[in-house]
Amino acid sequence: LRCLIADINLVLGPSASYETATLDGKPFERPDAFYAIQCIAQDSKKYPHLRHLLVAFFEGALGTWVRFCAEFTVGGAIDKSSTTQREMAYMKTTNDDNEGALGTACTSLRRAPHMSLSHFNSRFMYKKNKTGTYIKNVLSPGARKGLSRKARVVDARGDERKRR
Repeated sequence: LRCLIADINLVLGPSASYETATLDGKPFERPDAFYAIQCIAQDSKKYPHLRHLLVAFFEGALGTWVRFCAEFTVGGAIDKSSTTQREMAYMKTTNDDNEGALGTACTSLRRAPHMSLSHFNSRFMYKKNKTGTYIKNVLSPGARKGLSRKARVVDARGDERKRR
């Protein structure tokens, strides 16, 4: 990042390429997008602030990047940790589960706009946890009847009407 801050032409200049403009030196996933930005950058009259904005972005990212990378250096927290500690600290690298759940909620509520949030959550968890398989394989008819009775009691309380 320091090299890109010092010479923004490594990214926006006419001879810039993935070798000079990326941190890993690998080809662009979307070269068409890179070349479109590169063309825009050549028009300094129409986009006079583009170069300064990109430098400011890189400068802002640099501090966080340095802090982030320190954990991975030899002798850093991750290098010193045991396999067990790393397994305990594991977390997914993306927020796809939450973003996927939000997208599912939006889609479901678009299809059934009067569905309550608790009903959506119940349906979602039923499917995600494979509750139907559990009910079919484990619960007796009496236990199923008891669950239905409990669901009717919860429904009758009117929690969802109060929430609205």
